[in-house]
Amino acid sequence: MIGPVTGTVRVVRPPSGDEDGGWLATTSIPIAAEEPVFAGHYPGFPIFPGLCVVDCVDRSARLAAPPGAGGLTLAGVESIRFVGAVHPGDGLTIDLSWNREGESWRCAARARTERAEAATVRLRYHGGGRG
Repeated sequence: MIGPVTGTVRVVRPPSGDEDGGWLATTSIPIAAEEPVFAGHYPGFPIFPGLCVVDCVDRSARLAAPPGAGGLTLAGVESIRFVGAVHPGDGLTIDLSWNREGESWRCAARARTERAEAATVRLRYHGGGRG
């Protein structure tokens, strides 16, 4: 069973407005070699599970949500594309791009390590006030 990632999300760049009326933010999270998920994924060649990358994106999105978007509830995963591996000891940097769409917030994220891009993720949230 995969549990939550133990690393602490840190906001590197707080949410700020962009020229298109959206919001941009950046977070980082260390992926410790001691993460319990590495024990079974895969022995002899540990790779951080994709589900854990998505968990890191969701935690980052909630922590670095636009002003007025507090109390968000994950309503859906619109897309995920894994393009590179995350290994023990990597730092995961997550660039977030937020847009308000009616009663929902959409968050597009790009997760990357020091070596390369790891994943692109698009999430939809309900809740939060008007930004």
